Amino acid sequence: MKIYIQNLKYEYELKMLFNSFTRLESQFYHISEYNESDSECIVISENSDYGPDIIVTGTSDFGSIHYSHNEKCSVSDREIKNAYKRCLYVILSKILNKELPWGILTGIRPVKIYNDLRKNRPELDEIGIKNEISSKYLISDKKIKLMQTVSDIQKPVIDLTGNESYSIYISIPFCPSRCNYCSFFSNDINQKGHLRDSYIDALEAEIDAILNEHWVKERRPDSIYIGGGTPTSLENFQIERLLAYLNSKFDFTKLREITYEAGRPDTLTEENLDLLKKYGVTRISINPQTMVDDTLTKIGRLHNSEDIEHVFHMARDKGFDNINMDIILGLQDENIQSVQHTLSKICKLNPESVTMHTLSIKKASTLHQNMDYNELERQENNINQMVETVYDCMNKMGMKPYYLYRQKNILGGFENVGFSRPGKESWYNIVIMEELQNILAFGSGSVSRFVYPDENRIEKLSNIKNLEEYINRTQDMINKKRTEMK
Repeated sequence: MKIYIQNLKYEYELKMLFNSFTRLESQFYHISEYNESDSECIVISENSDYGPDIIVTGTSDFGSIHYSHNEKCSVSDREIKNAYKRCLYVILSKILNKELPWGILTGIRPVKIYNDLRKNRPELDEIGIKNEISSKYLISDKKIKLMQTVSDIQKPVIDLTGNESYSIYISIPFCPSRCNYCSFFSNDINQKGHLRDSYIDALEAEIDAILNEHWVKERRPDSIYIGGGTPTSLENFQIERLLAYLNSKFDFTKLREITYEAGRPDTLTEENLDLLKKYGVTRISINPQTMVDDTLTKIGRLHNSEDIEHVFHMARDKGFDNINMDIILGLQDENIQSVQHTLSKICKLNPESVTMHTLSIKKASTLHQNMDYNELERQENNINQMVETVYDCMNKMGMKPYYLYRQKNILGGFENVGFSRPGKESWYNIVIMEELQNILAFGSGSVSRFVYPDENRIEKLSNIKNLEEYINRTQDMINKKRTEMK
């Protein structure tokens, strides 16, 4: 489909919005290239002859049907961009007879919009906030209600978070195998496992250097999140080395939360659970993604559903009382019955939190490279029912949504949501997703965030993804952080 626009700087976000509607190919052109003989195209133009405002107009002809939509907006770049998006949305929804649950929103942090309105527009009540979001972003009433629910649950954390604190992320970029949907920078332990000791050497060097900075010394740590990859891909002595080191640098007893992604059952043993308990880890993740054995094989997992149940019960026996489980909706050949089967198994295990991921087709994933578009279309048609099934199940389990985010190329334009029982919400997940707190991130591929609330600014510093490069260039990562901390 050809789309002609007056300002090509909005092309990227308009293309993202188009891709949320359909897998059809789109081609964007400057309006000067438009020919009236072009059929089945969309044209979006601006008219600035209206005093302080601009009129953005979208038109299209499909067959014998003409569609048009006008938007009046201020001259600010953000408002004009949103007007372009609303024009494209309204016309596409008419052509395709389809609406998106999140309207024109292409950003990954919807709740941040709600939280910002609560903070900066105190004159707005809940109805006022709802009307503001609905008119600006065309988000469905159901999703606005979801934003409100999450915002309500997050408020105690928001009230306690300030620029005088920070949280820590530790990247462990190793996995026993690569799942077909994954685009993360993990390294197969069969190929790169010999580098684990050297990696921890580099990790400790990076942390040591940064903890000596005045910026760090005048702030307090709130939480530590050890993620990956699969952090339990480390050998037991390496896990103990890492935890003992971190415990020597931070008083674990004074932290709000210590999360260790135990992740895959094929790497989780009684011995490393003992180590996590010994050093005071307060929250772990045991992530099945699905409890359907055939699907686990297809996506590249090296375990089955019985393994998941076994390690879950083992963690319970060790005294872990805050366990998260991840699931993914839209996996290959799964249907609503598959999701119901997975949820029934999880319900029996009774974890403290469940994170629902809607499948996102990542360009760097094996899934994208070998994608079956017929299967993808089938999953797109099923995804709404799958999502609703999860919400219903979580409600019955007494869990509430406490954080959410969205991704590019996510099935059906839906969302990823973390559900938890009251009091079991992950501090780190809230502050990272809502960009409430400084994040000091260490290790390959990790991203630090420095929050400047007075300037309404966030600076992100990315570490090198390549494992060998990170090990050899640790000083470069240190220097980048030091520069930002001055």
